[in-house]
Amino acid sequence: MAAVLVWRLLKFTALTLLAGGAFGVLLAASPVARMRALALASLGMAGTWVAGYALMKRSGLGLDAPWILAAVVASLLSFVALAVRAQGDGRPRWSALGLAGLAAAVTVMVLRSRGFPLAVALTSAATVGGVLGWRLAAADQLEPDPRASWSWFAALAWLEGLSLFVLVPVGVPLRRLTGVSLDGGTGVLGWSHGVLFVLYLVALFSAGRILGWSRARRALGVVAALVPVGTFVFERRVQPGKERAG
Repeated sequence: MAAVLVWRLLKFTALTLLAGGAFGVLLAASPVARMRALALASLGMAGTWVAGYALMKRSGLGLDAPWILAAVVASLLSFVALAVRAQGDGRPRWSALGLAGLAAAVTVMVLRSRGFPLAVALTSAATVGGVLGWRLAAADQLEPDPRASWSWFAALAWLEGLSLFVLVPVGVPLRRLTGVSLDGGTGVLGWSHGVLFVLYLVALFSAGRILGWSRARRALGVVAALVPVGTFVFERRVQPGKERAG
């Protein structure tokens, strides 16, 4: 019971960070402030998904539950939109999608409904959030900050690489040789890596656009994320100012 309360507290805190970061991305005037807000939203997104997974497993549920799948998809769409908006695209559609997805995800997580009630909740929340996001949007191109975009990407690259290193070169041998699982067999460690992998991909493609990376370089970034310490090497190779091909 105590563990459930801890996970619920973590999820509530993470949702607060995600919402605060989302509004920061929409309302911040400077590119650096927008990227700081996006970093806060990234932390909230990761925490929400990890805590949600732990609570899902304890409840005996899975991603096949309609309301859980709807919350995952809605929050992911919201995060992608916020990432694009934070890095200079001020077109209203990104702000609208950012708040629509967030509103839908939070509403579904609170109601935990299914069938027709789920559809009504999703539609209503997405409509209200979308209209609010559209009204808050700046209908022009915002000034991006490549340095801030790089810092955000680099942080996620290292976190993703660290999670894969703990999961594979450390976690797998430890479990096979000693029978000890780092996450107690809950699967939270693997899920956490999966969450960071998704956030890394969002950063790779959205920040890569601002940094002028080619499709080949971004494809290399995807491959690097599949190899232990690969993102560490990739981050070093594409660091701004280094004269290396990507």
